[in-house]
Amino acid sequence: MLAISIEGDKMSEEMLTENDVELLKFLPEFTDAFKDQLISDFLRWGNTWKLRNVGNQDHRIFARFRDYWDQHVMGGVAIPWLKVIGNAYIAWVRENHPEALVDNKNLLDID
Repeated sequence: MLAISIEGDKMSEEMLTENDVELLKFLPEFTDAFKDQLISDFLRWGNTWKLRNVGNQDHRIFARFRDYWDQHVMGGVAIPWLKVIGNAYIAWVRENHPEALVDNKNLLDID
């Protein structure tokens, strides 16, 4: 049974189970597919994601999303959702774990 109480604009997740939130049941399958995508990307690109500065990453990433969209519309290519998520994941890591990046003096300031 789903029991959510609302306090102000916040919800409490008392008694909330994985069965109540249906998307959670797909998480293990998604995680496995995403790990496979990260491994494939690493074999192709290595750790080059560490070389980019956090600055302007939103512009770079949305430009890449536009590329995916253009390829979808113009060429009928399926949108690579795991790559979309991968870009978002890299941005999140860059912003939340700057220690994972190379020394700041070595970062590429590329737009």
